Amino acid sequence: DLVAPLPNALFNEGLVPALKTGLLLSRDLFVLLEEEDPRQHWEKILVLNLLCKKHLMEEDEAATAQQRLLDYGKLVGHAVLAQLGPGTMPYGAATGLGLLPFIENKGLLRRTRALLKKWGLPVKLPCPAGEIFPFLPITPARAGARYTLPRVKTLGHGHLETITREAQGLQITDWD
Repeated sequence: DLVAPLPNALFNEGLVPALKTGLLLSRDLFVLLEEEDPRQHWEKILVLNLLCKKHLMEEDEAATAQQRLLDYGKLVGHAVLAQLGPGTMPYGAATGLGLLPFIENKGLLRRTRALLKKWGLPVKLPCPAGEIFPFLPITPARAGARYTLPRVKTLGHGHLETITREAQGLQITDWD
């Protein structure tokens, strides 16, 4: 078995990309992660994850919008790691945290946090959210600037939304 020798912490961090895909593209994948033992179903999780991403990329061969959608979680994850410093948190854990501020549905946010907790991954920032904002690679330098971020309002249906820096600052600040 390919994943049997992996320590639980490493295996669970590796589930974060599938969780992201479930949130954005596949209710079935999210429910599989939620209701079944991922170690027992890792092959099915892997196949569903890859098929969803393949389908997304086939929709637009230039893949610019799709890449932004797939970068979901990495933006805040990288900012958390930049603020905390090297070696303070595993990348998968930081990426899992990075999924949370873009989930707009409170029930879905609770379910996602429950999965992260079940996997032993953090669900709260280790510092105030305001300390993370300056490290976001998407932060425009000027007030009123607009940029595009992923949003999840409904399970399996992520989309891109263009917002202002101030609006995102409120979202990140409210995340604490």
